[in-house]
Amino acid sequence: MPDPTNGRACDPSVPDCGAGYQCIAELGQHVCRPPNYMVATPQRPGDPARGYDALVNGNYFPCGVPDRAFQVLDAFGLVPSDGAKVPNELGRTGRNAELPYFFTAYTSPKGVPMVTVNCLFCHGGRVDGELVVGLGDNAQDFTYPESISGGLASTASLAGSLVLSADESAELDHFLDRFGVVAPRIQMNVKGANPGDLIPRILGAYRQPDTLAWLSTPNAAILPTTAPAATNVPPWWRVARKNQLYYVGEGYGDHARLLMSAAMYCADDTASATKFDEMFVDVVAYIKSIEPPRYTRRVDATKVATGKALFKERCSSCHGTYGQYASYPNRWVALDEVGTDPALAQQESSARAAAFNTWYDASWYGTAGPLARIQPKLGYVAPPLDGVWATAPFLHNGSVPNLDALLDSSKRPLYWTRNYSSSAFDEVAVGIRYSNVDRITDDYDPNNVYDTTLPGQAADGHTYGDTLSDTERAALIEYIKTL
Repeated sequence: MPDPTNGRACDPSVPDCGAGYQCIAELGQHVCRPPNYMVATPQRPGDPARGYDALVNGNYFPCGVPDRAFQVLDAFGLVPSDGAKVPNELGRTGRNAELPYFFTAYTSPKGVPMVTVNCLFCHGGRVDGELVVGLGDNAQDFTYPESISGGLASTASLAGSLVLSADESAELDHFLDRFGVVAPRIQMNVKGANPGDLIPRILGAYRQPDTLAWLSTPNAAILPTTAPAATNVPPWWRVARKNQLYYVGEGYGDHARLLMSAAMYCADDTASATKFDEMFVDVVAYIKSIEPPRYTRRVDATKVATGKALFKERCSSCHGTYGQYASYPNRWVALDEVGTDPALAQQESSARAAAFNTWYDASWYGTAGPLARIQPKLGYVAPPLDGVWATAPFLHNGSVPNLDALLDSSKRPLYWTRNYSSSAFDEVAVGIRYSNVDRITDDYDPNNVYDTTLPGQAADGHTYGDTLSDTERAALIEYIKTL
């Protein structure tokens, strides 16, 4: 049955709703909410069908590589690929039908045919060999500064071997200039770790807040000076259930503005940003319509029933309930309670993060409604678990390879390397296949080995499953598969 207290109308003059619930203001009314609740804010409606078309065919990352130069790079094997040989998986037309799903063709205002990345570069992934739009791609490689700088140099050099027009050269220079600012600051320790949380801050440091004009000298108070904390790209289907979008409780305010941060690369004025904003209202509507992938293998009905009862008892207060009375508590959990790696929470609560929040709220991005990136917490928001079976590795930093190890901390590897094949799904442990690595005897490649002893990469915390018996743990995992 649904919780009778959560969401019940209340009188603000009587702030205590009982049972630890407090009467708070939310969406123009006063309602009872549980402790550590993340408050909802008004959102603009959009059209999901238009949003899908914009997502896979539109240009909201308004700079890239001239198509002629892109074709040269492709011929030399310098274009990223996820290794799949499935053509046109998204059913696109024209030049887009010839490109990997995470690239989009467009024509620049000067008439130059261009190719750029789209959101699926990080927000499209594979599980069991199948492409899932909205699944975080946790196999991208942000480890090599030499490959970043070398890739930029190769792009410029190979493009220079063509006879580019003045307009093509200008477009290429624009892209290389902007990407060159970001790339050296987002190096990760291991393949699969994502630096996405820092990218908007880097770009914001180079933008005049009111006009969005590009600055030749960045705002030193905002610009990150340390390596980004590792993050595991979360699935998009969680967005519909979350009041505040991100791991540490940021994302308070207009979701379309927050999720269109890629436009910061090259949207050099408010008129351009406004055009992308109109598009992203629909894109967010599509994102919120995404259903999680269903687990298609057989499950043991007896185990599922046992696991459902265990889930309600052990997990639902943070992760919600599912089925007929589905609910999600939108609750954040303090670091000293959850015990997971603190680096991301500390990064997002730093003075430089606060300076970016101030920039954001005073900028064009902050004009869509309530202050947009306030209230990061020294803790993490417990996510909804719809489709969680498909989202390995686990924890906010991707430090745990499967659900079995997530629910039994003694099974978490210290040093491990994963199988990056899109079909390497571990049906028994429910996650990705991996191998333990011995730093002394094995051929140790730090860029391919997840080292949980490094800052930001610890596999600590979330020990709530450690007291389960093996039989109970197996039953709980069997139920989680069905969510």
